[in-house]
Amino acid sequence: MHFNKVDPTINEHTIPEKTEIKTFQQISDGDISIDFVDENNIVEKSDILYSSDKAKSLAQPYLKFLDKYTDGKHTWTQALIDMVKNVIHLFNESNKTPDNEEQKPKSTVAYTKDNKIASTYLERTDGGVERTTYKYRSDGSLDTVNYEDDKVIDYRKDGTRFSLHTTNIDTPEVNIKYDTKGQMVHKTVADMGNFQEIKLENGQIIEVYSKNRTSAKRTIYNKGIPVLITDYDKLGRITNYSDKYFGERLYNESPIDGRIDAPIRQGTSGTCYIAGLVNSLTFIPKGRELLDEVSKPSKNGDGTLISFPGLNRRYYIEQPEISHNMSRLGRRDADYPALVRAFEEFRQEDLTREDLDNLPEYFFHRDKHYGRVVDSGYPTEIFYALTGKEMNQSDGKITNKDLLKARQCLESGNGVVNAGTIEKETNNFEIPLDDKKLGVVPKHNLAVKKISDRYVTLYDSVTENIIQYPIEKFKKYFATIFYAKLD
Repeated sequence: MHFNKVDPTINEHTIPEKTEIKTFQQISDGDISIDFVDENNIVEKSDILYSSDKAKSLAQPYLKFLDKYTDGKHTWTQALIDMVKNVIHLFNESNKTPDNEEQKPKSTVAYTKDNKIASTYLERTDGGVERTTYKYRSDGSLDTVNYEDDKVIDYRKDGTRFSLHTTNIDTPEVNIKYDTKGQMVHKTVADMGNFQEIKLENGQIIEVYSKNRTSAKRTIYNKGIPVLITDYDKLGRITNYSDKYFGERLYNESPIDGRIDAPIRQGTSGTCYIAGLVNSLTFIPKGRELLDEVSKPSKNGDGTLISFPGLNRRYYIEQPEISHNMSRLGRRDADYPALVRAFEEFRQEDLTREDLDNLPEYFFHRDKHYGRVVDSGYPTEIFYALTGKEMNQSDGKITNKDLLKARQCLESGNGVVNAGTIEKETNNFEIPLDDKKLGVVPKHNLAVKKISDRYVTLYDSVTENIIQYPIEKFKKYFATIFYAKLD
């Protein structure tokens, strides 16, 4: 059904102007098109014009409700809103199929300009109403299936399921991502202030993060057994941490000595932004000199003093605390997790307004809901903490100009460069699986060792791989490049 407002001065050569309020329903074997002339904006049945006598006859059952508006007080603006609701309701009621009659699905097909199928819509009422839209790519492959008021499923070009997202407002919101083998790799569930995130690998749970309005918990699993458990308060401050398996052994292999050995290895927490930056510093002489001033062990070896000149802060981290946190914050060299633990102490401070005003805006302390957690951040933060200087970074998509500046920074022999990958994948845009195995995964920060005309050479602090990555792929799968000189 179409609702068109007609100018009373129109002639046979004038095209009526359509109103903003319009809807369409398939009525029997034809459409009803209703035009109306309105000089005073008051509802009058005489305002209505019909495209044909048949349309007038078909329309009458749908327009009975207008009787309550023809008192000389109501406007067409009010009536049209109600009209749309009533027409749709009456149409649905009048087109119900009796229980003993065969159900006939209704469908429509939309085409692209070059006559390819863009989407199909199917409505069936057998066993309850189901409305489903199938969206296709230009090559004919299935892209998305939208089950109205229930769920949306996205498919890769090869036909494998990529993700599932629930849309029913009466149930928890669920998002699931699958690998090309059909196994679940990521799942989130959100419901009335409660949130849970599950990460899986080869069908086994490797991490669970749960949060409600008052607390949060992160659990790391090894072969299905919970091995590292971190509890947080509602501001993200750690209230308890349990590591019964690895900490002491890791510390004994490399106790604090005042020197951060290269390369460092990231722990189980999301501190790639610190690991990438520190690794970059270990690549150059001035960077190593800077790191040698960061950690100052006590004479008896019971702890170390970590200094952040850019923040005007010092933190004494005791040996038991270092060993206890090595699995979580950094492995192999105890001086590095001591540095991360000190930065975590800073993150969890209640800073004064003067402190906040003196910090660059990218520090998460400016976000009260997220700033306490050390598990996510930017290399710009730790660079500022160590030097008091700010890093340059690309703005938007990485360009050749950005790469040239970063390359010049590295070739000066006195610069550090980091690169952050894309935040999110879609069913039409994924990092290749082989690249992920090397260490190029979403929402990750890597150290950059070299940039040439054809490649960006990266170092990943998790897999400990040196990755020679083609320039064009780098610009495609990396979102930001950070660079700065130490002098």
